[in-house]
Amino acid sequence: KVCIIGGKLQGVEALYLAGKAGMETTLIDHNESPLGKNFCGRFICQDVLQYDTNIISILEEADFVLPALENQEVLDTLKDLAERYDINLVYDPHAYGISSSKKISDEKMAESDLPCPRYYPAGDFPYIVKPSAMSGSEGVAKIRNAEEMTAFLSSHEGEEWIAQEFLEGPSYSLEVIGT
Repeated sequence: KVCIIGGKLQGVEALYLAGKAGMETTLIDHNESPLGKNFCGRFICQDVLQYDTNIISILEEADFVLPALENQEVLDTLKDLAERYDINLVYDPHAYGISSSKKISDEKMAESDLPCPRYYPAGDFPYIVKPSAMSGSEGVAKIRNAEEMTAFLSSHEGEEWIAQEFLEGPSYSLEVIGT
């Protein structure tokens, strides 16, 4: 039994893979109609930050709980609940710190001599700009020329963004879940 917290893209991937692995799935999300609702065996609409004895029981009965979101307050709450109750939480704050930062994960790939796109202004247009501390495609934009880059940078002053050259070709993502 797996309990997945968060029914957006990461949750859908986890639910799909868990289902393929023959696992019984429960999804908890504060949204009444998350995309993952279509992939789970059981759906609980509740905000984990407003947990109660029912949520704690659901988390305890799962063989493991997998957070599939990037909300630090929820992650901290789940970590706290796991420490106080008998909850097997699959979450490593150190690993999350690497994977949730594009800068840090790019440094790790470069250390392993994996090919990486160059950062603006070292590369060539077009560039992909994205928030530094989020995964997925939220906030991602393609910048085609210097004028667009100037406009983007002036409208996002003071924010942490990554601008990497756009590399044509397939994109790969590896997601693993198993027993």
